[in-house]
Amino acid sequence: MSLITYPYLIHKLGHSQYGVIAYSQAIVGYLGLIINFGFTATATKDIALNRDNEQECYKIASNVFLCKALLCIISLSLYILAIVTIPWLKEYQLLHFVASIGLLGNWLFPDWFFQGVERMLFITYATLFSKILGVLSIFVLIEGPQHIIRVVWIYSLSNVLMGLLGFYFFCRIISFSILIKLDFQEVKNQFVKGFSYFGASIIANLKEYITIFIIGAWFNYQLVAIYDIARKIISVLIMPLSALARAVFPRAVISSDQVFNQKIEKILLALALIFCFAIWILPDMVWNKLILSNVDEFKNILYTLMWVLPMYAFTLTRGYLRLVARGKNHIFFRNIFVSVALYCVLLMSLKFMGYMSVYFACILIVVSLSCEAFLHYISSKRREHLS
Repeated sequence: MSLITYPYLIHKLGHSQYGVIAYSQAIVGYLGLIINFGFTATATKDIALNRDNEQECYKIASNVFLCKALLCIISLSLYILAIVTIPWLKEYQLLHFVASIGLLGNWLFPDWFFQGVERMLFITYATLFSKILGVLSIFVLIEGPQHIIRVVWIYSLSNVLMGLLGFYFFCRIISFSILIKLDFQEVKNQFVKGFSYFGASIIANLKEYITIFIIGAWFNYQLVAIYDIARKIISVLIMPLSALARAVFPRAVISSDQVFNQKIEKILLALALIFCFAIWILPDMVWNKLILSNVDEFKNILYTLMWVLPMYAFTLTRGYLRLVARGKNHIFFRNIFVSVALYCVLLMSLKFMGYMSVYFACILIVVSLSCEAFLHYISSKRREHLS
């Protein structure tokens, strides 16, 4: 939604105003990771293994929803505390309060369930309908800088609508009455099982979000807007890679077909390289219409970040489909932790030496992800050798 509406919002709001919105959405995105915990891997895996046992699926779903409700309360509390205490958040206090409402959508949306039962169309229906409605609302309701809060309302309500639609589709499969039959020991077990993947997810995304937080705190919101649109373009291109990996994840859990894994790896890498080539050959006219100003700076950032795509494809096949699918969450977490530690050390070194810039931060993201991909490769090869 942000990518489609970006030129319009930049024209109506300006770079700085849009940068404030992007900053708030980055916070919501990171807190959304807390709410989702590791359930996109662990709960999906549990559902996939028990898809023929309806009662077990009911129990897993009930416990995951309770876990996510607790995490949603914690995330909202942390965000509200930050809004009333941190100076640069207090400056746009109402905007951030409205943005926090979107976290309810993260709680309600049961993508982990649809993946486990391999009914991905429900995810598509809920996502597509809510995003299209959000895009249309922006074009109709946003007319100038005075409507900055309206934009955030649209983003938040779009996310909540997606969650409600997902929950509605979920209730068509599972009777709502089953959801109140909770086993608190199983709730605890869900937290324990998901913790390694949760830690890996939080740390892996730290590179992306900490860059936005640093740009907003150390530089200005105009640079936040430029970096954010480059990040959004890469995120959109990552979606088909991630969707394919998530679609085949249940099969990777049930069987360890190396030929199949290698085929998926080749497809993902080929797609990633095609996307990189597409970015490279697009004429400046496209970027001029999209960005309106600071085009050269934007292109430097985008051309650097595009190398995230092949590295991300490799981390999906070697990390997600080989390590996580086979229960090696601790190895997956360790590899990501090392790559993020490298990113943070190099980032602080640049800051200390006075060379810190948005461009160098983007280079470090690619370097650290390359490190992660290499570690996943070594770990997966070692596991295959031992087996």
